Amino acid sequence: MLRDKGFNVRFMKWSDVVKNSVKNISLHFLDFLKAEMKTWIMSNAIKGFLTRNRGYTIPSLTKEEFKILYGRRYS
Repeated sequence: MLRDKGFNVRFMKWSDVVKNSVKNISLHFLDFLKAEMKTWIMSNAIKGFLTRNRGYTIPSLTKEEFKILYGRRYS
């Protein structure tokens, strides 16, 4: 449906999520720190990665029923 409306559509991959996360953290570092101090999501993800305990996952990238869709309309 989006393609019919002139959108270029693709599903985001793990590398896209990492790239966007690094970009957004660097652009909004203080906001990231405030959120991280409340949730510890990034800290737990890094700890899990370093200890090879992959307990933290991103549902949209690990389950078939959830996908991150990126759409951009070109005029």
